[in-house]
Amino acid sequence: MLYGFSFAKQRIKQENNCYLVEGYTDVLAFHHMVGWEQVVASAGTSLTEAQMGYLFRFTTKITLVFDGDQAGIRAALRGIDKLLAKGFEVKIILLPPGEDPDSYLRKIGAAAFIHYLNHAIQDFITFKAGFLLNHTSEQHPVEQAQCIRDIVRSIVAIPDEITRSLFLKKCSKLFSIEEALLLSTYHELCNQATSTPLLQQKRSFIKRHGTGNHSPYVDHRKLHFINKLTTSIEAYEQEIMRIVLTYGCVKLSEEQYLYEYMFLELGDIAFRSANCIMLFDYFKKVLQLGGTVDIQCCLDGMDEAIKKIAIDLMASPHEISEAWVKKYGIYTVGEIDNVYQMSLEVILRLKIRLVQELIEQNREELTKELTLEAEEHLLQVHQSLKASECSIAKRLGTVVAQ
Repeated sequence: MLYGFSFAKQRIKQENNCYLVEGYTDVLAFHHMVGWEQVVASAGTSLTEAQMGYLFRFTTKITLVFDGDQAGIRAALRGIDKLLAKGFEVKIILLPPGEDPDSYLRKIGAAAFIHYLNHAIQDFITFKAGFLLNHTSEQHPVEQAQCIRDIVRSIVAIPDEITRSLFLKKCSKLFSIEEALLLSTYHELCNQATSTPLLQQKRSFIKRHGTGNHSPYVDHRKLHFINKLTTSIEAYEQEIMRIVLTYGCVKLSEEQYLYEYMFLELGDIAFRSANCIMLFDYFKKVLQLGGTVDIQCCLDGMDEAIKKIAIDLMASPHEISEAWVKKYGIYTVGEIDNVYQMSLEVILRLKIRLVQELIEQNREELTKELTLEAEEHLLQVHQSLKASECSIAKRLGTVVAQ
């Protein structure tokens, strides 16, 4: 399936790196003229899932070594996104135009060839930028924007959230583009990606089996009502934090940022989710130091745990069902177009769930054997809580109706 793999796999495992070339003569040249065994060839075919699966058993790092002609560059571009999506760390080495490893080795010798490999190696962003933005002497801004979108699309393919964040930062610096703009493009492409059949299958698998980084799927229909409330409360807490991270620095007025309004609305509410508690405490420290609250304040900090929590929350799994649009003709505006109403709605939904949880707890207490005085007190509490529930429901109904 991969030429030379049976000879290369042990050295690949030892080095934790595999050099992937195009042809079998290139593998032989590496073996006999350089003495490197960790080299395999795809034999001119595009990489398959099975081939990548075999490689992933032995290494997470792949270095593509391709001819410097247009065909070699195109082959490298085809392979990059597949490897990134599989979880590989990808580097690229392009040989001079008209050369392949076999011919170039014979021309310059092993020592000079190794020197060239060590100095010509690039990460995928640098490689794609060099090709996509410089393959013509001049480009229209629209073409340049399309090239940058193509690079961001490759970043979207990376499974690890922290790695994606670091590459977005590098892309921002490389092209002198504000990271917020790249993040906007990133989320747009993420939303497009989640509609593909492959990722829908992946989401379905995660729901059924869970992953090491997420809680296992639970059939909420079998939960006691109060446990359902607890689950939804934590979900709303996470959604609130996602909104703060994404739109915290949006100005609602000349004097108020969105995060200030949201923190004011939350009042004395104490979060349940450990990640939300940690993030909220971090926000308090940022504000005490005179900073502003959004995703950037987390990424700029030194706390790796905070970075991971923030990135995980930004990669929201929620989306609007396509059936709403196709079957009912219901369309929604983008979040940024209605960020105030969206923020108020999610806070009210959290509040009403908290009140409903208290109502259920109070109702359970009423089922126990009680003194007349205690029962009367719990009934008064019940009336008060139901009044609060109705009040929030009215506000929520007004917000949703708008």
